[in-house]
Amino acid sequence: MKIKDTIYLTIILIYILISQFILIEYESFFQYLINPLIWLVFLIIAYFLYHKNKHYYQYQNKILEISIMSGLLYNLLFYTLGYFTGYAHNAYSTTLSGIIINLFSIYLVAFFRNYLRYYLVNRFRFNFLGLIIITLIFFLASSNLPIIISLLKDKNNLFLVLIKYIIPVLSLETFLTYLNYESGLLTSFIYQSLLLLPSVIIPIIPDYNEIIPALFVFLFSLFTYIVIKNSLRKKDTVYIKEKPLKLIIYFILIIFIMMFSLGTFSIKPTVILTSSMKPSINKGDVALIKKCSIENISPGDIIEYESDNFKIVHRVIKVLTNYKRIELVLKGDNNSKEDKNHVTKDNLIGCYLLKIKYLGYPSLLIYDLFNKEEIPVETGR
Repeated sequence: MKIKDTIYLTIILIYILISQFILIEYESFFQYLINPLIWLVFLIIAYFLYHKNKHYYQYQNKILEISIMSGLLYNLLFYTLGYFTGYAHNAYSTTLSGIIINLFSIYLVAFFRNYLRYYLVNRFRFNFLGLIIITLIFFLASSNLPIIISLLKDKNNLFLVLIKYIIPVLSLETFLTYLNYESGLLTSFIYQSLLLLPSVIIPIIPDYNEIIPALFVFLFSLFTYIVIKNSLRKKDTVYIKEKPLKLIIYFILIIFIMMFSLGTFSIKPTVILTSSMKPSINKGDVALIKKCSIENISPGDIIEYESDNFKIVHRVIKVLTNYKRIELVLKGDNNSKEDKNHVTKDNLIGCYLLKIKYLGYPSLLIYDLFNKEEIPVETGR
């Protein structure tokens, strides 16, 4: 890497850090004017530095076609699966003026960044370390660093930060670098545009929990990469037609399984972390929990509720009614005392259906890696 490359990339990195921690305070002015202009300046500089570095893309049309199909499939699944969770109002303005402003601020920056990435990828095409540095720079540009740093002050948020903020963004930026490497600017920009477009112009979005959108981005980047690599590896047209179909089926199944595991549907799994319900439910079992109404719960039922950031599965021993307000008194079968907090409809999660023995032990091991303190049986689930 030459000195001019190092200086140029360092300047971009410095701007990213300044924009994340200082300029963001001037949100509207920065988002709609300063940020697009500065990325345009970086692009112009890159043109003068690297425009002679050109490359012929042998499989550009094939990769572009796969990327478009994947982007369309992403939106189809993302919005269709919202049927199971419901829909919410889009945070972006979907008036005509709002759409135009959002398209300008979001897509213009995305275009400038992809164009800049195109020049940088061609410059460092034969420098693997350079490609990694480029990807990391764009990862930092696309991340919300203040939120990540704030969350990491609590070590218990490490898993959330990895799943929601780091892995999906890093996987997308890595894939966009790959698309630029194999197919050029147009493919990477169109793919990213397809992922962004519905959230900018459609007035409603699926009401997923915070992990699902990140999961979609990661899985679709991985899925599209696998399809592209397989299609380039084999020149047999039959293979190219059949293999993606199988991958799509497997991919959809994976999405359904992961959405089920994350509690997107009316029935969800919960890993039992303690022996508080022994012998009815043992530590390491998976309990299936179904959404239910507090009015339909009776003494003897087992429910899941949230208390002090813990999700607890215990048995109802009393139902208290006070001026139409229902409160549930619970106790673990293996506990000597009842739970300290009563359960209301506000912190009720659902009712216990059945258990699957031992299925939760892998999750239990992962949980123990991030949480060194053992949950007391008297308070834990």
